[in-house]
Amino acid sequence: MDRTRRGVLHSIGNRATLVVICILFVMGGLGTGLSVLRLLELSEHNVADTYDLVLSRAKDAIRNQTHLPYQVVRRHAEMVRDPEPIEIPLRVVAGQVQAALQENLPPDELREHILELVADAGHTAVYDIWASDGTSMAFNTDAGLMGAAIDDPSLFADATGALYLVQAMESSRTAANGAAVYEYARKGEGGSALGVVVHIPDSDWFVGSEAPIDALIRIRQQQALDELKAMRLQDGNYFWVNDTSEPLPHMIMHPTSPSLDGKALANPKFDCAVKMQAGQDGEIVPLDNKNLFVAMVDVVKHAGEGFVWYQWTKPTEDGGVTKELYPKLSYVILYEPWGWVIGNGIYIDDIQGIVSERQQVFEQHIRAMMLKIAVISLVLLLFVVVGLLWYFRRLITRPIGKLAAFSEDITRGDLDAQLSGYFPGETKDLKDSMEIMVGSLKQAVQDAEDKGREAEAEAERTRQALDEAREAGERAMEARKDGLREAAGKLEDLVDTLRNAADDLASRVADATSVAENQREQVSEAAMSMGEMNTAVMDVAENASRASKSADAAREKAGMGKTVVTEVVGSIHTVADTTTAMQTSLKDLAEQAEAIGRVMTVINDIADQTNLLALNAAIEAARAGDAGRGFAVVADEVRKLAEKTMQATDEVGRAVSSIQSGVAGAGRHMDESADAVRQSSDLAGQAGSALEDIVRMVDEATDQVRAIATASEEQSASSETISRTMGSVSELSDATAQNMDEAVEAIGKLTALAAQLTELMDSLRNG
Repeated sequence: MDRTRRGVLHSIGNRATLVVICILFVMGGLGTGLSVLRLLELSEHNVADTYDLVLSRAKDAIRNQTHLPYQVVRRHAEMVRDPEPIEIPLRVVAGQVQAALQENLPPDELREHILELVADAGHTAVYDIWASDGTSMAFNTDAGLMGAAIDDPSLFADATGALYLVQAMESSRTAANGAAVYEYARKGEGGSALGVVVHIPDSDWFVGSEAPIDALIRIRQQQALDELKAMRLQDGNYFWVNDTSEPLPHMIMHPTSPSLDGKALANPKFDCAVKMQAGQDGEIVPLDNKNLFVAMVDVVKHAGEGFVWYQWTKPTEDGGVTKELYPKLSYVILYEPWGWVIGNGIYIDDIQGIVSERQQVFEQHIRAMMLKIAVISLVLLLFVVVGLLWYFRRLITRPIGKLAAFSEDITRGDLDAQLSGYFPGETKDLKDSMEIMVGSLKQAVQDAEDKGREAEAEAERTRQALDEAREAGERAMEARKDGLREAAGKLEDLVDTLRNAADDLASRVADATSVAENQREQVSEAAMSMGEMNTAVMDVAENASRASKSADAAREKAGMGKTVVTEVVGSIHTVADTTTAMQTSLKDLAEQAEAIGRVMTVINDIADQTNLLALNAAIEAARAGDAGRGFAVVADEVRKLAEKTMQATDEVGRAVSSIQSGVAGAGRHMDESADAVRQSSDLAGQAGSALEDIVRMVDEATDQVRAIATASEEQSASSETISRTMGSVSELSDATAQNMDEAVEAIGKLTALAAQLTELMDSLRNG
């Protein structure tokens, strides 16, 4: 078949190039598809991470906001046993009594005047005011105690039997400020009471005031509720307080819905909770429209704080509410000593808008990146195709084409054909084997031709001998006519010559037969060698096929390694995004700490001004003399409160500075972590590039092995053709041997004729 008329796909190089291009297109398509799927998955993860991040920030913000009213409640609870609210009005009365003592009034009139001053101080629902001359109760808002001895254990002893009033009065005598605080367990009534006694200097008089602890707690609770009720955030948000009673909690204070105060929260509209989380890091538990306040009580009883998700209406600008329900998140924290649940809620429907905006930006980046990848892939594919065409043409197509042309020349009988050119790798071994095989074939054919020529020469000599025998017979007949005896003698000589020639011809034919037999054996051995070579070629093809499969497996493993490295790079990018988010959170925390510092500065300035005003008030009271003495006491107490405020502000300032230092240190560590993450990402990217190179090299090796397998198969086909040719030569040798056998048989017949002729000559001679 004319090789110039063959199709383009007949070439192994073209086929291999087409296969590689198809594989590249398939791999490119699969890679692009996987990349798109991975990017879509990454986009979904990004949306989820963004939602979680924004929600986490919202949770942190609402938690921080709610800790402010929590601190207010705790501060009021800690001030329940603060004696200042009792001591301040008592100091006013003590000042008035001290002024009365300095008027040098008669004892009875002085006593009456002191009792009037104490009585004028009044009796409140909380505090009891009393006065004592050191031995008895001169005045008490409780009329049953008037005139009672202060050391009466039935009246002024606590549950342990200690005379608390006597001990307190003795302590006030020695106190630097002339005051003593006492607390005792109340008999019969239960609970305890807190009191303050003030000693009037240079006298035996004492004035005091006391109140039950339960009453003081109620006062502080109401003060805390009033303060929380007035608190508003910048966006107008508020705080509420409910209790932990079961089965339904009761509202203690709601600033915008005071009608709920004191009522059980049983309205069906409260059955809207969809999720809850106990603590900051607790498991988020789905709910089926549970009462949201019951859910709040559940989370605080479990972890002391937590979050509740629910659906709620939004307020409108006209003062109403929407018909639609919106997702809302509330944070609640338990103040356990009072059993209060303090809560705050924010709407979180705007988080989805933020997430959608982030997703759009991310998808824009993905589209731009996919366009770049497509352009780069097309350019790389073009370079790969050109390189493969050159590679296969130089290393595979040309050598195999020359070998195929050489095989066709041998098939047509041109045993003098030559191979020249560049034959790399296994093609060179194939070239050498084919040249050796053709050389052996040429030698076998040459030997067969030589033996054939020798056989033809011997046959020609045999024919000549037969012709001479026929001529001798004719001459013998003539000699019989002329003279049988003379002719017989001559004929006998001729017969001897004929017998000798026949014997020599038989010997030569035997030699030719032996040579033909040897030639046939050599041709058989050459055919067997061709069969063994064909088997070896098939083994090479099978080994090349197995090597191709091993190379495919190696390429798959390298591809899997590349995929793993790609996922590691994605995970490292996720860690980098989380680190960046934490850096942003730390910056926000630092800004909040600075804002707290500024607020503390303002509070400190206010305390300074308050202290200055108290000092001015004290100066004015001193100028007013006795009339301003009580006001001076109040100014002094205000000054003390200002000083305590300044001290507390300094402590808060130091705490804020510590927070800022900690945030700065954490920021540095986060920067170092971000650098480490970037280095890890670069290293992972380098590993991915290395794996890509390995995949490319394995693909090239696979293609070479496949080309070798194909070439080996074609060599096997050529070997089979040569084997068939050797079979033909063997058949020719068999035919030659058969002809030699026939020649031997003919010579035998000629010898028999010569013997008969000899007998005839003897007959003629004898008779």
